[in-house]
Amino acid sequence: MKYRLSYQKNDSMIYVSHLDLQRIFQRSFRRALVPVEYSTGFSPHPRFVYSPPLPLFVSSACEFLDFESIEGKADDIQKKLANALPKGIAINSLAPLGEHEKSLKALLYRAEFHIMLEGAANAKNDDLKLCYELAEMPFEKIGKKKKAVVTNLKQGAGSVRFEAGAACVSVYAELDASFDKLVRPSAFAQTLCEQLEPLKGAAVASIRKIGLIQAP
Repeated sequence: MKYRLSYQKNDSMIYVSHLDLQRIFQRSFRRALVPVEYSTGFSPHPRFVYSPPLPLFVSSACEFLDFESIEGKADDIQKKLANALPKGIAINSLAPLGEHEKSLKALLYRAEFHIMLEGAANAKNDDLKLCYELAEMPFEKIGKKKKAVVTNLKQGAGSVRFEAGAACVSVYAELDASFDKLVRPSAFAQTLCEQLEPLKGAAVASIRKIGLIQAP
């Protein structure tokens, strides 16, 4: 039977890479004595399908893992895993997948992130909104052929909302988070601080994925 696990990544888990996270889940399933389906071939491994990799230093309220198990009851699996998983990984839910349920690749489209910026005490919501509307948000990254490629991060963003406080600015941004298109929230936050005049000199305090937007 196929199952979908929804979980949170908190606390010290923000320092754990996606590859190490995979190892943690593999060990936790073995420790919990939950039997899972393995691939065939020379080096079999669990048939796990994860959400797209979450960058380091980013927490999340909504990550996913699809797996197959001969264990019959979702409640039993959830209880076993809850006792086996390390601190910082909290289970939201675990449920069997129906025959016509969408795969994670087909389901995931964008994610909403809450970005906290410090050092922009004089910023105002209207100024931030106007500056963002006028900004191009260029970001330079190294491409596959080790050449610098400049992309406009706005093309991978949906709604972006600012809430300026006395000591910090909260940014709520919907960013591409599918397997094919992925905007890193850390890159988006860095570019905001570089391109928006009211945020120049600000620093990223924290980033958290708080919601998912399904594919249209």
